[in-house]
Amino acid sequence: MNNQRMLIITDDGGLAELMAQKLAMHEMGSALSSMQEAPQRLAEENHLAMLVDARDAACGHLSRLRSLCAGLPLVALLSAADGVQDAFAQGADDCLRLPPANEAVKTMLCRVQRLRALYANSSPARIPAPTQEIALEQMVNEKLRDTFAIMNLATITSLHDIVMRQIERPLIQIVLEKTRGNQIRAAEILGINRNTLRKKMQILEISVKK
Repeated sequence: MNNQRMLIITDDGGLAELMAQKLAMHEMGSALSSMQEAPQRLAEENHLAMLVDARDAACGHLSRLRSLCAGLPLVALLSAADGVQDAFAQGADDCLRLPPANEAVKTMLCRVQRLRALYANSSPARIPAPTQEIALEQMVNEKLRDTFAIMNLATITSLHDIVMRQIERPLIQIVLEKTRGNQIRAAEILGINRNTLRKKMQILEISVKK
């Protein structure tokens, strides 16, 4: 029996149908459009992880499903606007951002493959820690809340520019360090062109150590 399967549960019938086709084609798992079908499917098949649609603050069913998959990673599928705190509070072990509808199936397939590889290489007795992008989001969220708690926001303007400068400068510096000053490679990693990188370096007063 294939124990490398991923089970996706979503109330979005269209997404469930498309994902079921793609997962079956690649022998990666299955997708359901009904929470009620989950217990039977989990009893019939071994799974590597269960991914559950928790968009629009619909995290209540996570705690119910948690009891069905003890020891099995439970991943909450969130929209770009959803916070991760509620999902973790309801028992999720990890969170995954769902891409826009026009990119959902292709991008979801890539993300499921990545999660599948992550979980397959983990000890069976240990549920992996949250993926790096979600862990980073949590860290930034907590740091911003701590910072804003001691700031008088009523007297501040251009907050977005202030925050972005504080984040962008160390980001570029670290990438340049990792690439040993190779600006072409740094631009590729950052997803911007070299001229944009050079302009940002000038504005942010970042120099490359030879």
